[in-house]
Amino acid sequence: MERAPISEPEVAETYRLLARRPPSLTWAKAELFLGLGAVAAGCWLGRMDGLAELLGAGLLALGGYIALAGHRTHLYDAMTRQTTLLRLRDRYADQPASGGRTDAGRVTST
Repeated sequence: MERAPISEPEVAETYRLLARRPPSLTWAKAELFLGLGAVAAGCWLGRMDGLAELLGAGLLALGGYIALAGHRTHLYDAMTRQTTLLRLRDRYADQPASGGRTDAGRVTST
């Protein structure tokens, strides 16, 4: 199946129609890696005794939250790109396909 190309101006127009600003995917990746690093540090500290164990539990929870926030940004961007694809499909749905054929495959002109 052929993929329809989606240009960045079309995605930007979708963000404008949704009244949202485009996300910073670089920052989202940083959130993912920082959050996962905090989770790893929390797991390491959680094996110790006393105050370090409590700090490890806190880092585990905070790191998980930060990592999920970065992941959520990527999901929102993917959903916006899918919305753009649907907008483009609906925009060109009324136009007949190339070759003079309709969606049903009947020849409308030769």
